[in-house]
Amino acid sequence: MNRRSLVIFSLLSIFMIESAYSQQFNFSLLSYAEQRLNPAYAATDSYWAADALHRNQQTAPDFSINSITFSFKYPHLMPNRQNVQGGFGLSVMNDQSGSTNTFEVQEVGFSYALQFKSDIGEVLSFGISGFHHKQGFTFANFLTNTQYIPDRGFDSSINNGESLQELSDTYYRINTGVLYELVNSNGQTMSRLGFSIFDINRPESSFFNSGSKAPPTYMGELAFSIYQTPKLNVSPNFLWVHHTKRNRLNIGLGSEYKVANDTKIGLELKYLLGRDLISSIELQKGNLSIGMAYDLSVNVKNSANTGAFEFGLRVQGLVREREKRKKQSTKKSPQSLRPATEKHYNLQPITLPSYEPMAQLPIGQVLAKSTKPAKTGTAQVEQSYTFNYSLNQFALKQRIKEELGPILKSLMDDEIKFVAIEGHTDNTGGDELNSRLSLTRAQTIADYLIENGVSAKRIKVSGYGESLPMSNNNTPLGRAINRRVVISVFK
Repeated sequence: MNRRSLVIFSLLSIFMIESAYSQQFNFSLLSYAEQRLNPAYAATDSYWAADALHRNQQTAPDFSINSITFSFKYPHLMPNRQNVQGGFGLSVMNDQSGSTNTFEVQEVGFSYALQFKSDIGEVLSFGISGFHHKQGFTFANFLTNTQYIPDRGFDSSINNGESLQELSDTYYRINTGVLYELVNSNGQTMSRLGFSIFDINRPESSFFNSGSKAPPTYMGELAFSIYQTPKLNVSPNFLWVHHTKRNRLNIGLGSEYKVANDTKIGLELKYLLGRDLISSIELQKGNLSIGMAYDLSVNVKNSANTGAFEFGLRVQGLVREREKRKKQSTKKSPQSLRPATEKHYNLQPITLPSYEPMAQLPIGQVLAKSTKPAKTGTAQVEQSYTFNYSLNQFALKQRIKEELGPILKSLMDDEIKFVAIEGHTDNTGGDELNSRLSLTRAQTIADYLIENGVSAKRIKVSGYGESLPMSNNNTPLGRAINRRVVISVFK
């Protein structure tokens, strides 16, 4: 067997063994390559995100695998349906293996997903994606005798005389997935369950004329919180992959600690049964995240992996609903308002009303009730925000937290002097109950701002019960409009 045939045979053998074990290639830092795990991740929140992930795996002293992937997702917000949103995704991957990157895989994929939210924090997402897959051998960097110059050595600029254009393959992959998440009022994920199928179209994959259909790859993931505080979340996770009668199970334990208002540190340890031990660390500060992972083989039979390192980078930002902001802007005071200069302010320390969780309030106790908005000195209302609630609900949902993000940032940057938070209800139920409920709704938002570093003296909380309706309480729509919290921003 000549040198060329030996190289081809060796690389084909390695590729076929790896393909038979797992058709869908995944990274260890899955959070930076979510669309390769489940297309439903294209619509999981209201943030756009751009990810880059690089993996280097050494399989022998002179043989390595280098993989890099870029992904991008952008939410598709629906102005008239607060509980439904979509998301677009893009994924690009390049994988090269061999001492001279002889074997190369390239993929470009597009995803779309729909997300449905409930008022109790449940999120269900459905996604579909299509990938254009190309693989083949290239000897562009392979050195042969035709490139050798006596007394000078090899010159890579000279054609090596190799042509393997016939050993290439191109096909299309169709994938789908579903994802269920349960999120608490602080925006933390309590549990997650996902299932995806890749290559459901069974594309023909072969370097030769007689193609063979690639079998589908099934993947399932499960994660749930076992210990949770406002700053710390600990959760075990499982990833199952099934391909051609082979099963692969990945068991992990992850923790996330909130160091500051916009800073988090995540640590995770995972074990790929019978193969690798994977450790990772992630740092998130503001809209930027950096992650690193290292795979170490713990099975002497798995000699192909002598160590793998991954590095990931993510940039993200909140996408706000333009049409909703226009509607909110129409709710401003009818008089022409202008930001007041510093010398016009006459701000006094504001004492928050005493507050207890709604479940602990004595029946019949009225904590706050008024028929007139409180005076705010000479400061002028710059903008108001209105959030509507379901019947008897006061929990702080994720969609409200997302809208509170810019307000919180402006408060921390001193662009806003203080805010007035007013809670309201419809006329369902007794007067005393509605007074407590309206105050609880407003106080829950105030507590969130205070927990994130805003001084309590810059927040005024009021509960007006059903005394200030915006609409007629005789219709379901009118009652829904009246169940609200209004935040007025003073600059």
